[in-house]
Amino acid sequence: MRKVFWLSGCFLSGITVFFLFHTPLVLAKNLVMGVNTALSGAAAPTGVGLLRALELTTDDINASGGIKIGKESYTIKLIVYDSKYDAKEAVSIANKLIFNDKVKFIATTGGTCVIATNPLLTENKIFHLAYAYGGKKATNPNNPYCFRTIMEPVHGHTALLPWIVKKYNVKSIALTSTDDETGIIQAEDCEMVAKKLSLKITDKSYAPRGTPDFTPMLTKLIAKKPDAIDFGAWAGSDGPLACKQTKELGYKGVMIFSYSQSMPTFQKVAPNFMDGVLFYGIFAEDPTPVATKFAKAYEVKYKEKFDALVWRNCDDLYILKKAIEISGSLDPTAVRDAMPKVRIDGVFGQTRVGGKSYYGNACQFLFPIPLTTWDAKQKKLVELTRGSMPADY
Repeated sequence: MRKVFWLSGCFLSGITVFFLFHTPLVLAKNLVMGVNTALSGAAAPTGVGLLRALELTTDDINASGGIKIGKESYTIKLIVYDSKYDAKEAVSIANKLIFNDKVKFIATTGGTCVIATNPLLTENKIFHLAYAYGGKKATNPNNPYCFRTIMEPVHGHTALLPWIVKKYNVKSIALTSTDDETGIIQAEDCEMVAKKLSLKITDKSYAPRGTPDFTPMLTKLIAKKPDAIDFGAWAGSDGPLACKQTKELGYKGVMIFSYSQSMPTFQKVAPNFMDGVLFYGIFAEDPTPVATKFAKAYEVKYKEKFDALVWRNCDDLYILKKAIEISGSLDPTAVRDAMPKVRIDGVFGQTRVGGKSYYGNACQFLFPIPLTTWDAKQKKLVELTRGSMPADY
């Protein structure tokens, strides 16, 4: 089913836009952004996190006067479809967005969906924001319009796994992940970094998203007594369920969730099983005043406790805005070429676009990566350390 949200304002008589945050009526042109994300199914917490980040930043940018190109101002309008985290559905949606909705800018959730839609988007020169892992299959010189908005596991492991190994005296690690391209690539990234650290890989195991019972797989992994388990691309409700069942089986080793989790979902599914679990990419406290601003706006808009997962995409539209204003154009090729010049003070501090030394082109948003754990006694997240990528990465 098509789900469409017009988020920059309410159209009256087809022409008048009312900006949010109680700003005056202003006439402006539109920059239409297609959103191809999971709003249902096991990956919905992740997909909704992207959507809400884009909604909040759309509100803020539009209320601040929009995107400036010369004397023109453009307000952002989002068109949203539910991919259900299904690659075929994502490709179908991409076709609708390009040929029916005539968009030139698209945000997509999930490595599997990004990899599936990239050929179509590259062929049609669509600027692509990828909320995804997927390694070099997702972002590479052959897909020059695709930019990854989040740090993927190879970055998290590079920056954080050496600290974990030293802190917890880890000698061996087991890998489990989803049986799609995202999960397999994520496990490969972890294995690559683990081998550089001379860790023994005791086992690797994969299963479909939405698996109702991880016990058989986990029993097999735990039997080989790894010092640590990395839970790969398990996200949404899958990640906390895997955590709960791992601890129910009596595992006492280090548990690493290298895919940034939705903490409200984790606390709902596995509230009594989080103690000591390690989380990549989740800040224990607001990392910047910008982050605080969006956390407060979230709770006002959605009437619920803030989900830190939303922060991961709050810089996306500001980076796009900056690239458009640098290029002075809405042409996706011109915007693409301006991306390496972008620097913003974002949610996590200074955010830039890099990654050429690894991917072959500058296609990766780069910002600090925290490692946190849940402290059951204090009933809160505690940051353990923070890593970053080299300046020439």
